[in-house]
Amino acid sequence: MLSTAFSRSQLRRRSLAIVALALPSIVASCADAEAKTRKRIAGDYALEYDAGPETPFYVRQVLSLRLDGRWVRTSHSELSGTTTDSPPDSGTFRIQGVTLILRSLVESGVPMRYTIGGDTLFNVNTTRAKAITGYDIGEEKLVRVR
Repeated sequence: MLSTAFSRSQLRRRSLAIVALALPSIVASCADAEAKTRKRIAGDYALEYDAGPETPFYVRQVLSLRLDGRWVRTSHSELSGTTTDSPPDSGTFRIQGVTLILRSLVESGVPMRYTIGGDTLFNVNTTRAKAITGYDIGEEKLVRVR
């Protein structure tokens, strides 16, 4: 019985040693993948909404993703001839697979999540809000500005 416990302990130590040796290359591989995706998606993405002539309401939001992992969001709106520019929001972002995660340095709370789909960022939070509340607030998507 003692020899079995000893061999299991030895096996555990060897397994941990293998994981410890492999971990740096796994982390480096993930970092390389994120860096490549960051380079591919860096740029400006815009969301525009124009209610039309019956309801004079226009909104334009621009999200700028930078190569260094920082982002800035600006918002401009017009309602019945009154123009408003909201204070900019900014922060840092991470990429996990096809998910872009924005953490604000200005507004604390739940990070914003977007699914990366080519030149479009789809807001994942709207889907989550519908699942929790039952209210569909519409699909928010930001499209790359060319």
